[in-house]
Parts: sequence; C-alpha cells; structure tokens
Amino acid sequence: MEEPIRKLDYLFRHALLRDAAYDLQLPADKARLHGLALKLIEHIHPDAQRDQLAAELAEHAQRSGDPSLREALLAYTWRAAKFAHAKHDPAALRWFDQAAALETDPAKKAQALQLAADQLLTTGSAKQAGSRLAQALELAVAAGDVKLQASVIHKQAVTQFVLGGFTEAESLLNEALALARAAGEPETEAMAITNMAGLQRMRGKREEAFALQKQALELYRASGNRRGESVALGNICVYLSDVGQPLEALACAEEAFKVATETDNRRTAGIVRGNVGMILNGLGRLAEAEASYAAALTLHQSVYNRPYEAYDRCRHALVLLRLGKEQMAREEWRRGHEMTLAYGDASDREIELQDMRQTCAEIGVGPFDDSAPTA
Repeated sequence: MEEPIRKLDYLFRHALLRDAAYDLQLPADKARLHGLALKLIEHIHPDAQRDQLAAELAEHAQRSGDPSLREALLAYTWRAAKFAHAKHDPAALRWFDQAAALETDPAKKAQALQLAADQLLTTGSAKQAGSRLAQALELAVAAGDVKLQASVIHKQAVTQFVLGGFTEAESLLNEALALARAAGEPETEAMAITNMAGLQRMRGKREEAFALQKQALELYRASGNRRGESVALGNICVYLSDVGQPLEALACAEEAFKVATETDNRRTAGIVRGNVGMILNGLGRLAEAEASYAAALTLHQSVYNRPYEAYDRCRHALVLLRLGKEQMAREEWRRGHEMTLAYGDASDREIELQDMRQTCAEIGVGPFDDSAPTA
C-alpha cells in the first residue's frame, strides 16, 4: 500500500536548500509561484488572521507581477504598515512609503506620506520628514481636504520645532489651528495647542503655556481622545514642576501614566516616567528616581523613542553618580551622549554637558568628557 504523503514532506529542511531551489526557477516561474503562495496563504488563514501576515502577503503580491493582484498588493501594504506602526516597528516607514507610491487617490497618498513622516519624527529622523510632508500638503490641497491640510501643517510645525525653527513652527501652528477650527477638527486643534504651549514654555512664558495646556486637555477630554489626554496631563506635570510644585507634579504624572497605560500609549508612558525621575531626583529621592529612569528607558526602547532614550540615559547617569555608582554613571552617560549626537540637537547636547559638568563638580569627580569641571 502506498504511504500517504504528509504535509511536512513538502517543507524544506534547511533555508539554504530552499533558497537554492528558488534560485533555480525561471523568472516567470518565480512570479507564478509568488502568486500561488499568496492564494494559498489566503486560503489557509481567514481575513481576521492576516494582519500579522500582511507584509509577507504584500511581498508575494508585488513579486508576482500580476496586474490582477494590484488591489491585493495595495490592501496588504496598508495592513502591513498599520500593523508595524501599532507594534512600534520601524519597518512601518517602508510600508507607508510603499502605500504612498501605490496609491492613486490624492488624499490617501497624502495620508500615507504623513504617516511615513510621523514615523520618522517619532524615531528621531525629523530631517527626513520634511519632503514627505511637503508632498502630502500639495496632495491634500489638490484633494480639497481641509482636515487633512490642518493635520499635515501641524506635522510640519512639529518638524520645525524639533529642528529648532521656532519662528516657522509658530507660524505653522497658527495656520494649522485656523484650519482645524474651520474644519471642526478638535483633535488636531488640541495637538496644535499642545505644541504652542511647548513653544511658550521654551520662551519662559510659563503661565501662558500652562493655560494653553489646560485648554488642550479640555479639548482632548471633550473629544474622547484619551491618548491625547495622557499627553496633556504629562505636559501639565512638567509645568507644575517648573513652578515649584513637585508633589502636585508627581500626582499629575501618576494620572498621566495611568491613562497612558490604559490606552497602551507606551511612548507617553515612557516620557512621563522619565519626567518623574527628574522630579524625584530634585527631591533627593535618588533610589526612586533611578528606578523611574530605568522604567522609562525600557519603555523608550520598546517604541524606538531614540531622542527620549538619549535624553533620559544622560539624566539617569547623573542619578547613578549621586548614588555613588561612578563607573556605571560614566558608561550610561557615554551611551546617552552618543545617542544624542545621532538623534538630538545642539541645544540638547549643550544642556547635557552643562548638567554633567555641574554634577561632577558637586560630587567632586572628574567630568565625563575632557573638559575641566565647572560649578
């Protein structure tokens, strides 16, 4: 009796064998096999299970070269982008760029470009975001989508803010605010107000910044945007710390962290934990500050938040130094400063250097770089 063929008999037992067999195929046969692979995967996995397979399905659709699979290619590209974005996977950038290249609808193409730019902003690559946003704005204007225009202009403002173009950022924020209000888009309005508050705080106008941030918080709550609510609460925590209310700031931070955790907003949760470390350090609660920074760094790494990881590594190093862990502090500061060179800006680097030198002078140890210790 003939032995039945088992499913596993079709699996290659070594990747090199599989690749060699693939390379022996003619280009037309390879393309046909990719189309067949897509159909088989779709047959085996119901639609609800395909998000985690979307990248593979998009690859098969693209390599098949089959015009009849173009709609599938576009759909799986979007699904791969959104799945990677939700997982904070940097691969999302590639998929959003591909979606933008494939889309024929101007508004959807603009959305893909904006999301690609947003991915760059959140991973510390603001300089690369500008061209995508400029193209996205042209498309949003061509599509007559005022809400999308407001959103894209707001991202342009954020990009300028990150790159140090504060005058340009303020002008763009005012433009985004006007468009958001005209279009009845409270979430974009709230985000623009949040960043306007950041500009005012940077200029030393703390009362104005605090009032703006409370206004943003009300808008987030009114629109039911709890992730935005966690951002606003986290910023209010910083302002309370600025004006000498550390205990109130800690209470606000705990509320912000709670909301961020409930909404799986790990980016904001990490930023809040870092700010809590800063406040606890100021209160002399060094062991708690060290633990808070350690938690912040874990969260930053989980969402690839390189700029904040760099900043908090440097702040963490100074707490370690105050705890008497000089060697650990020097290593942590070196790692943080190297990351700041890659992902930060000149003002960040100067602040870090000043803080490090001052702390070293207070402790009575040599600075972490080659400069002389200064008080």
